[in-house]
Amino acid sequence: MSEDVVRVLQPKLASLYQQALHQGESIDLKGDGEPLHHYRVGLRKCRSLLKLYRPLLPEALYDSLVISLGQQARVTNLMRDLDVLQQALPEQQPLRVAVEAWRRQAFTELFLQLGQLKRERALCVSIMALPWPKALIGFAEATQDVALKLQGKITQVHQRALLGGHPQDWHRLRIIIKRRRYLKEQCQPGVSYREDKVLQDTLGAFNDCCCQIAFLEQQQPRLATELQPALRQLLEQLEHRRQQQLAALGHFPEQN
Repeated sequence: MSEDVVRVLQPKLASLYQQALHQGESIDLKGDGEPLHHYRVGLRKCRSLLKLYRPLLPEALYDSLVISLGQQARVTNLMRDLDVLQQALPEQQPLRVAVEAWRRQAFTELFLQLGQLKRERALCVSIMALPWPKALIGFAEATQDVALKLQGKITQVHQRALLGGHPQDWHRLRIIIKRRRYLKEQCQPGVSYREDKVLQDTLGAFNDCCCQIAFLEQQQPRLATELQPALRQLLEQLEHRRQQQLAALGHFPEQN
């Protein structure tokens, strides 16, 4: 039997989390947006591995980590969405000034929220340093079982998305394809995840478009009158793009 799954998984989680915290220290409003991206990815990888191996982990530790990591990730959502929106707008787009103002406000809120989560970060570091009980199953065997169950879930959600065509189903598919990619990347050395990355990016572009439309529609009543025509035009462009993306997803490759 290979080494116990918990003995392998725990240091992986601790390392990923420390890498995320390191990136978090470099988040800056006017600097490179990559630290925020890598901070979010690190938290997602931790949370994904926890969810994939959930039945084998101590319940109390699992619950504490998943809840805390979720809180730490959610506070960054708006800032990330605004970064993506700003990058997508041409230099001459009249709304760029408004987006930059929204980004400054979002960064202030993010900075305050990250400060309030200091105890959550300390909690996660402490939990990951604790001696976790063994699961009494080898890492290789457990990982094979996780991969098979994940594949079944992907096939199920993909079929549901094809039949219903609802954005939330494609969003769900994006999440579990990410989990498969992270499983391969972190726990299945030598297994290619290139195709998963391509699929993830395709679904991510659709999700970004949906998020941008929702955010801009929310801001519309508060936007200056002179910017309303530019906003309506942008919303029309985004909706057209979303419909094209949704149609293309109907030909999404079989997930196996």
